[in-house]
Amino acid sequence: MYLTIINGSEKQIQEFEEEVNINKLKQPERQKILHTKNEIKSAKSCTLKAKLNISHIKKEIKEFSNPKKLYLKYSAIKDKLKQIQEDFIVDKAKKWNTLLYGKIHSTVFNMPESYNLFSIGIDNENKNIEYINKNGKLYNSTKSLENSDLSQSITRRITGESTSSDCEVVVFGTESDMAKKIQNSAALKKFLSENMETLKKNKSIPDTTIEFTALDKDLYSSFHGAEIKNIFVDSEENLHFRIEDYYNFNPNRTSLKGRIEEKLQNNGFLKPYYIITVLKLQKKSGNQGIKFLCLKKVIKSRSFYIINFE
Repeated sequence: MYLTIINGSEKQIQEFEEEVNINKLKQPERQKILHTKNEIKSAKSCTLKAKLNISHIKKEIKEFSNPKKLYLKYSAIKDKLKQIQEDFIVDKAKKWNTLLYGKIHSTVFNMPESYNLFSIGIDNENKNIEYINKNGKLYNSTKSLENSDLSQSITRRITGESTSSDCEVVVFGTESDMAKKIQNSAALKKFLSENMETLKKNKSIPDTTIEFTALDKDLYSSFHGAEIKNIFVDSEENLHFRIEDYYNFNPNRTSLKGRIEEKLQNNGFLKPYYIITVLKLQKKSGNQGIKFLCLKKVIKSRSFYIINFE
């Protein structure tokens, strides 16, 4: 609207100049016409600039009125700030401060098993031996296992996921803290629910993977490629199986924890090892059919060790 008025005034000046011989006008009149033309030109320039600013404002208002665009813009900024923060933490991560922070984090968020597994790998001197002795046994090599099939299976996995062909093996028994946590996990309940009919019919199922989610935060932080193996129901209808994983941090981890532990491993502070947890669930008969319950104390001796896996 304002631009139309200005253009009209500019046209009127042009028409006036065509009708009147400006050179015959006195200097004051010519100066007034020139001044008016400059004012019109300036007003036109300001109007065009204002029009452009209004266009930008309308665009921004439109973007902010669109929740999806606003969310994407906010998320991009948030992700960038998070990346900068995590890069700084990874850069400053050392063995001592990671152990300290890990202990605090595990205590505050009730994630003891995640920290215990980490401390086994990072403490090359005593390997959290008190925890291991309480819960199971440490084997210095896959070749130390008195089960050749299992030894070969572990070797195939670690050679497929790293440049090593051997590593230490930690075996947790049925009474271990890790076994109890797995027995009460949402992931295991889901697995049993999905496979109960097959177990009742065939008494066994093939080896497969099991994924621990954020519902089992301690186990989710502990295992990164867990497999559930040697799954069978015995003559007394108790369920036996093993949870296995390779505690190793391959390149290009994306989580903060994974990036820190990848760095420590690359610098020789964190040593990969293999984890086996042996489990046995007791049968319970009821109106809804066979169910399995955790045995709090299945075996009081060391018979849960690797030599009796078969």
